[in-house]
Amino acid sequence: MVKRRIAPHRIGQIIGTVLLNGYILAYLQNKVLYSGILKSVPEPVLNCYGGPLSVFACPLGSFQQIIGMKGVAWWQNVPWVILGLFMIIGAFVGRAACGWICPFGLWQDLLYKIKIGPRAKLNRWVTFLTIAGIGILTVILLAAFIKISIWKGLLFGWLPFMALLLYGTIRGKLAPPQRFSVAGMLLGIVLGLLIIFKHEASVGIATGVVSMAVFSLLGGKRSLFIVIPAGFIISLTGKSATLGPFAGGEIGLLFILIAVLTVLLLEGRLKLYFPATALKYAFLVIVAGVAAYFTAEPWFCKLCPQGTLEAGIPLVLWDPVQGLRALVGWLFYLKVAILLFVLWASITVKRPFCRMVCPIGAIYALFNKASMMRMQLNGQTCSKCGACRRVCPVDIEPFQDPNQAECIRCFECVWNCPPKSLKITL
Repeated sequence: MVKRRIAPHRIGQIIGTVLLNGYILAYLQNKVLYSGILKSVPEPVLNCYGGPLSVFACPLGSFQQIIGMKGVAWWQNVPWVILGLFMIIGAFVGRAACGWICPFGLWQDLLYKIKIGPRAKLNRWVTFLTIAGIGILTVILLAAFIKISIWKGLLFGWLPFMALLLYGTIRGKLAPPQRFSVAGMLLGIVLGLLIIFKHEASVGIATGVVSMAVFSLLGGKRSLFIVIPAGFIISLTGKSATLGPFAGGEIGLLFILIAVLTVLLLEGRLKLYFPATALKYAFLVIVAGVAAYFTAEPWFCKLCPQGTLEAGIPLVLWDPVQGLRALVGWLFYLKVAILLFVLWASITVKRPFCRMVCPIGAIYALFNKASMMRMQLNGQTCSKCGACRRVCPVDIEPFQDPNQAECIRCFECVWNCPPKSLKITL
């Protein structure tokens, strides 16, 4: 059998990326972004509304904007068009849009092709040094053109990223965490609430989102070593506040008590864990749902690495209105840090963002087992050779369940199955 030069779904990804981000006139006309009639049309995948080249509206951004509207009737807070779009696509093809159209899925797939680890032999060090050189050159150019501090760029951006990449270069491709701790997730959320209580809402929400992700995968017991000192220090700083009879350090002690009891109950006693891939439902409900509703701000968009890649960084570098660079603050640097971490994770793990974070993927995943387009396995001819898993972009085993929630319907398993035990059905 002649090996294909390029997978069919890769062609779809490239076409989708170009069509969704094809407004090159933005740079020619010196416009910040396209604002024509197509911007009111939601696209089926994650793609930042604010990108200079973006043609359509990101459905997740529109979802958050609508549910966060204040002073309207309840039915006007329901994103009917967005929900209808998700339901129609999900009912017909499940998560196929993630596999065939999504630009951020394409970036993750390409990054994973970078060779690292012992199997890459000398090529891994060539790759490491090449990326290190590109990183240093980037920091130098940023220091020259937009006046960032070169030592801060190296210390807080280049150095942490290269340390992670060095770890991956030595260890090789990694398996993602298999489960997340509910106790750890709650610790992150409560830490964010404490910052909101003692400092300000935006810092608290951003901290809560990052902490929720990190602590849930790190585990509650290990997270306590970070949460306890951080929570006590935060309780002693910021604005004066009382919580019933508690104030100052007493709030810190109460926070520590709640944190320890949460871990002992949920992780020690109940052993409450969920598959790591279920973490994206927490992002959907808590970040894109609850936080957006109560603050009237699209918090997932504010921290989304796709938005940083397509909109945040290009707009700051280009700055057509000569005022965007002046607005750069702590949130922008946090977004860049999140993007760098996702880039590293994508080099070492197959589609980490899609599998554990993306709220749109979480919505489509609900339809996989009931969609019209499905995959069927012939158990009698399947030898469980593992060829399907090796070519799978999300590292699942189709021979266990060809229609499981994480499948993005790229059909690489169908076309690469030696005994042809998998087939597409309608």
